[in-house]
Amino acid sequence: MTTPFAIRQAISADAGAVRALRLEALQGHPEAFASDYESESKLDVAYWERRIAQQPLSTTFVAVAEPQLIGMCAVHGAERVKLKHNCTLASVYVRPVWRGRAVAQALVAAAVALARERGFLVVKLAVIADNAPAIRIYEHAGFRSYGVEPCVIRLNDVCYDELLMALRL
Repeated sequence: MTTPFAIRQAISADAGAVRALRLEALQGHPEAFASDYESESKLDVAYWERRIAQQPLSTTFVAVAEPQLIGMCAVHGAERVKLKHNCTLASVYVRPVWRGRAVAQALVAAAVALARERGFLVVKLAVIADNAPAIRIYEHAGFRSYGVEPCVIRLNDVCYDELLMALRL
């Protein structure tokens, strides 16, 4: 039997759990994120409350299997007038024990649905180029590669390229 989960927009009361999930992601997969654990661990719960409150320009989605958060992602809209038709999917993370249960697919689908609802024309993302499971999820959602940015992340003297992907809505 599969434990059910739900996808919803984060609310202020989620700030502490979102912070913990983000720190878990940064600690467990430092090569996958531009942010680092040490810097973000200094950000308090109030920071996350403010970040969650930035909606609609920036919206955080969470996957919930009561009583805990098991995944998250964010959609960031562009602020500049000539770029307002674009948004970025970022910070996608699912706890390891929940991987393979379509949680990431549901988070991505919710983010894309919100982007469509808000009138964005393009959703972009960047993913570590050798992260085949994530790339398959994005391709299944309709994202297509449009380039590779070399050595975006450098960690412990290892360079990681990012695959740039986009979905036209």
